[in-house]
Amino acid sequence: MKAYKDARNYVGDLITFEDDSNIWMDFYLQNNLVNILKDDNAGYSIKKYVDASNSYGDKTSLDDDITKYIQANLIKLMGIEEIRVWNNKTKQIVESAVLSAENLQEILNTTFVEEKSFRLEYDPVQPLNVRLIYNKRPGFRHELYVYVKISS
Repeated sequence: MKAYKDARNYVGDLITFEDDSNIWMDFYLQNNLVNILKDDNAGYSIKKYVDASNSYGDKTSLDDDITKYIQANLIKLMGIEEIRVWNNKTKQIVESAVLSAENLQEILNTTFVEEKSFRLEYDPVQPLNVRLIYNKRPGFRHELYVYVKISS
């Protein structure tokens, strides 16, 4: 996980590692938020004022300019407000897994139990990137939902 972080070019959302006592999860929320904001048309007013041939980087498109705008101006306005974890411990699966849900209600509708047995380490350079270290119950594998609330 350290090699990915040191390379500073990882564009995914999550890296996990499991040992005998912990599940280590590195969440790269900034990458995901940039994509969400782009999908919501944040920064697209640039298209009214900038011609791609006069733009930053790629001269055939404004996509890289919009990404840069979001990274430089919008991401710094956001922060992690809350992180919650739900767990289903089991001996029926081969390895632990982080599951996805469309919304909080979908998680609450499961039989998973909300957990407090974890700690967080925030990246001082990119505060929207966070490491969650979940303390496992020995002998079990875990299915986890991780809920992250972002404030702006």
